[in-house]
Amino acid sequence: MLLQGVMMLSKLLFKSHQAVLWVRSIFSDQQVRGTSSGNFVVGINFGGQAVTIEGDRWLAFEAALAMGLSIPEVQTTHSYLRPNPEATYGISQMLNTAVFKAKVIRLQHPLPDGPYELYLWVMENYQSDWHSLKVSTGDQVLAPAIGQLKLGDWAKYGPYRVRVSQGRLDLTLTSNVVADAHLMGLSVFEANHTS
Repeated sequence: MLLQGVMMLSKLLFKSHQAVLWVRSIFSDQQVRGTSSGNFVVGINFGGQAVTIEGDRWLAFEAALAMGLSIPEVQTTHSYLRPNPEATYGISQMLNTAVFKAKVIRLQHPLPDGPYELYLWVMENYQSDWHSLKVSTGDQVLAPAIGQLKLGDWAKYGPYRVRVSQGRLDLTLTSNVVADAHLMGLSVFEANHTS
């Protein structure tokens, strides 16, 4: 009963904080463009609804699946954490939804062949220093260990430069520890062809 009350209070506090962020987003220009120099291609809010992040409209998870995203056997979850550092309304919404799976998440997303920059968005939603992920595409390790964060902390990892061939992005997240692999968001930008 006590745990249920704590969960309810946590959800209520989260919802009221989200309302403040939503009102703030209406009256201020928080949709500042991110750090990528290339054109935005796609963003996916894993486990959640369509959101606007850094001025770009991201796909809801279900819409991405309908457009060809393949991410077998994952489960979705929703948390009610106040992200640290503080985030905009859209980022906070995205960080509080996720996909997860024991040990390994493999995803494929259709993209035209060419070079891209990827950003992975992760928040610790279970307990401090619980997750650590190796990120790879094919045989190339993009990052040996990301996502080891304090509870509620989040990070935008990247840019990771990849070259898509055969019309699809292949990405693998492997847990370096006993915890599951999880992911909140992915944003993809065109990369400069000369680099």
